[in-house]
Amino acid sequence: MAEHDLTALVGGVVLDGTAAPAQRGIAVLVRGTRIEALLPEARIPPGATRIDLGGMTLLPGLIDTHVHLLGQRSMDNASMTFVGEGLRAARASADLGRLLQAGITTVRDCGSYTALALKAAVVEGTIPGPRVVPCGRFIE
Repeated sequence: MAEHDLTALVGGVVLDGTAAPAQRGIAVLVRGTRIEALLPEARIPPGATRIDLGGMTLLPGLIDTHVHLLGQRSMDNASMTFVGEGLRAARASADLGRLLQAGITTVRDCGSYTALALKAAVVEGTIPGPRVVPCGRFIE
């Protein structure tokens, strides 16, 4: 990719996910959808698009290793008896969008009817959501 495909996130406080303290004056260099480098703001390549974060905090994506993408709206499992699979999938799609907005970039689904399809929909870009690691259906 050409250098104009680079975006530099500047002006933020960076937590890199290690034990290192928060850093200021660090640019997060992004190419496409991937973080390419952390570097001092003075070393941003010419032509990179700069986005000033105005003191916001950047941190690595969060991972939730125990979700059930069922589209369930109550802890009463009996209430799901008459809710169709389509409505459950629509609800679960909305749930994935909310998870992503909350900073969760990967989820492991611990058993649902819809997780395999939701994973495919996220991968193909049909719905926004975190990376889905599905376990498949429950063993009944």
